[in-house]
Amino acid sequence: MSKRNIKKLNAIFTAGILCMFFTCLQFTGCNHDVPSNTNSGTTEKSDEKLLKVQNSFNWGTTYNQQTKVLTFEKGWKIATFNFENAETVDASNFNYIELSYSDLTLPVVIFRIIYSDESYSQVYLQDHLNKAYIKLNESKKKAVKSITFQTIMTDDYYADSASLKLGDFKFVKEKPASEKSPVVDKVSGNFDDTISGNDITDKIAIGWNASRMSACPHYATVDLENLRFGLQEDFESKKDADGKPVLDANNNPEIESKILGTSAMGLSIEGNLLPEESQAHLKAGFDHGFKSLRVNVTWFAHIIDDKYTIDPYWMERVKEVVDWAIADGYYVFLNDHHSIYAFMSSPIGYAQGYNLTEADKAESKKFLQAVWKQIATAFNGSYDEHLLFETLNEPRISCSAAENPRGEFWPYEMTKEQIAKGTAVLNEYNQLIVDTIRATGGNNAKRFIMVPPYATDAENELVFDTGFKLPTDSVDGRLMLAVHWYPMTHTGIKKYTPELKEKFQKVFYNLYKDYISKGIPVCMTEFNVQNLGEESKIFTKEARYECLYDFCKLAGQYRISMTAWDDGMVHGIVNRSAPYALTDGEDFFPKLIEAWHEGKKLEPKSPEKTLADIFIENSDKAVSVMNEAVTLSDWGASTVCSVKADKLVGLKENSIIKIEIEGDTSYKNFAIHQAGTWNKIQINGTVYSEKGKRDDSDNFYYEGNNSPLYIKLSAQDVATLKNGFDIRGMNVTIKNIQVIF
Repeated sequence: MSKRNIKKLNAIFTAGILCMFFTCLQFTGCNHDVPSNTNSGTTEKSDEKLLKVQNSFNWGTTYNQQTKVLTFEKGWKIATFNFENAETVDASNFNYIELSYSDLTLPVVIFRIIYSDESYSQVYLQDHLNKAYIKLNESKKKAVKSITFQTIMTDDYYADSASLKLGDFKFVKEKPASEKSPVVDKVSGNFDDTISGNDITDKIAIGWNASRMSACPHYATVDLENLRFGLQEDFESKKDADGKPVLDANNNPEIESKILGTSAMGLSIEGNLLPEESQAHLKAGFDHGFKSLRVNVTWFAHIIDDKYTIDPYWMERVKEVVDWAIADGYYVFLNDHHSIYAFMSSPIGYAQGYNLTEADKAESKKFLQAVWKQIATAFNGSYDEHLLFETLNEPRISCSAAENPRGEFWPYEMTKEQIAKGTAVLNEYNQLIVDTIRATGGNNAKRFIMVPPYATDAENELVFDTGFKLPTDSVDGRLMLAVHWYPMTHTGIKKYTPELKEKFQKVFYNLYKDYISKGIPVCMTEFNVQNLGEESKIFTKEARYECLYDFCKLAGQYRISMTAWDDGMVHGIVNRSAPYALTDGEDFFPKLIEAWHEGKKLEPKSPEKTLADIFIENSDKAVSVMNEAVTLSDWGASTVCSVKADKLVGLKENSIIKIEIEGDTSYKNFAIHQAGTWNKIQINGTVYSEKGKRDDSDNFYYEGNNSPLYIKLSAQDVATLKNGFDIRGMNVTIKNIQVIF
């Protein structure tokens, strides 16, 4: 996906990968004559049918006939069960298959039924439940062939094995509704009404992210047009002309189509790839010096009915984690995290999340309002000012692969007009969520709420210059701005430079000037430099520390609170296993926290003015020296952009020239030549372009941006330019050239 994809690897899960599990081990022809599971009773009642099955094959698994315990080794393992004395079983009179089970040790087991044509349906077993249901395919349920259990533990999984105890298998007509009631908190409680924006900034200071609950099914799956509401996933086998399954070179059935579940894995997704969040892990973070915690939660994957109801078990789990953190002393922010993801189909279906498009606005608003009403109802009077809400995480436009190979649009690849369209929709969503939270009353009528701009982007000025606005609020001084910035890696920067430090100061100053100085706190709810995974080899610990030290100290100086990103896979802060040491040791983040507090002692100040700043301040004195825009398609073309000598009368040392460019291609460049010649002019004065670059041969080039070029002339420059000059280049349009004489 985009540059931010690497921090979300913990959420990546696709049903397509799981199709690799489907091997010949599922076939009844692999029967190893393991003693049968002697389920008691064979009488078919009007509403259910008890099934007798026998364990016919095990690959990396063992099944104990007496205890009915099925155990899986690490890796991709499978256990197959066939029906006693029958190749297939007729389930025509029923709608579901029901499995009773207990003692599931890890949430990594798939329960699957296979039909006679090798098509199959599956769900993931949940460690908080004791029954699982698969809805039978109406056209295939006359011939149910077998049952399999499979694991999704890779070789580097954090546990060595998984097990569960099997109970009865039944065909049933109805699936019972959840008997658990929605979670409702009391409305009013203790709250410090005097707490200010400055206070909350000091309380947050530098915190960290708890990311395990933000795991999202099918996060990077390209074929999300196949996404459907629910836990179950269905796979249709490919057939030949005779209606028989088509097998691949490995004798595995080929899959022709599939339906993916919006809630694939259910609550068990939290424990996929990495351990579930624990009280000891969070307590260790607090003891290491972090005083705030961002609890990231994906909600759409836990909706259980057609009324947008969040699974009460999931809500209770989120409350458990939040309560642990607040009991430790953290200030906690709770958000909606991965309800926007790459490759979403449009229009989006029920309970699939939200998207920043007009076509998806109606469904998105229904989803967001329903979800946030439930969150605010579950978290209200029992939570004082230590709990904050954050409306959305990195809201952006998701799209098909045909529209963008990454399946989504980030600011760096968008025009101002595109960002403006997404921002207009985002403004409506932020307002809706704030209104929904406030309407629940009690402590939520005065709780701090963070809202993000497009993509929660801090460094791209366009996200703030395209109509973004904070919601109208019913209470004064309780809205905050949430932004993100990964100063290296995600932005394509591989080396820390003085120029990057200058950019930190400029961006932070703008946030201070536009928001903080006006009483609106700003929190950098995600930042870090990759220290785990393959790409972490690019940066030494020393280079990361140098970058983040300046980043954190400047954030403190400009009164920006922060929470560092930790996913345990590409960005690590607190290790996931006891004794929960700091990933980079005691000489890293504790010192960054100190740097933030040291910066907080300094006065915010404007960074040195750039030529762009000076030009803007004196723009009323600027004079255009060209008549119309000129497009330079190729270096060899006859078209040039010429500025005549009579337009440059009065040119002198310290005059500033501004060259405005545009171009649709990702790469464009140009150079300045003596009038009527190919003699390139070497610029000796000061040159500035926010994103453009200048090489040793005095070529100016741009990749994916159109930032203007400013030149403050030296006396030597005046001598070479006053007689006129030509601009030649490639893939670039010179829109205008202005001079402040």
